[in-house]
Amino acid sequence: MGLKYRGGPLLEKIGIEALSELEIDADKDWQGKGITSLAQVAPGMVYGDLFVHNGTTLVPLPPGTIGQALMSRGPGMLPLWLDGFLPVAFPLPATAVTDVSATIAARVGHDAGELCDGRLRWREVGAPGWTEEAWQNNLSTGDTFDNNLAGLASDTEHEFQCQMRHDYGTGEWSHSEYFTTLP
Repeated sequence: MGLKYRGGPLLEKIGIEALSELEIDADKDWQGKGITSLAQVAPGMVYGDLFVHNGTTLVPLPPGTIGQALMSRGPGMLPLWLDGFLPVAFPLPATAVTDVSATIAARVGHDAGELCDGRLRWREVGAPGWTEEAWQNNLSTGDTFDNNLAGLASDTEHEFQCQMRHDYGTGEWSHSEYFTTLP
């Protein structure tokens, strides 16, 4: 099965043909390794299922569609299915937040093997439209890009998202990151 942990394998493949034949090394300290839901997860598994640790238990990861790649979003974040040929970025927490300004930023998570452009958009939470910033060019995996926002309303919650593109297509807008200006 290939699931290993320091000190030896957690699950051992011994010529099994079906999940029902899986032998679990029961003398391991399962709670100490943060695995508490194996009994609930295993009966519903079928060939090709993936499971991730959500911080407390093992949970099934819904399958992606054909052509998507499983992308890590970094430590402490659940992985994400992405179209493998499109670039993607993830918003970072806002910095330098004052009563009327803030700096918003994003990190390129996947450049799909091409130099990319990235941009950010922002708005007050609940506002009908977005303010889209200009594309920033020549970005690669691991690069960050940012915008300094000014003239914001004080003591107001804002949200922002990021988007990537290259010569072969434009990715979707990311999830929202939130910040509140100071009173």
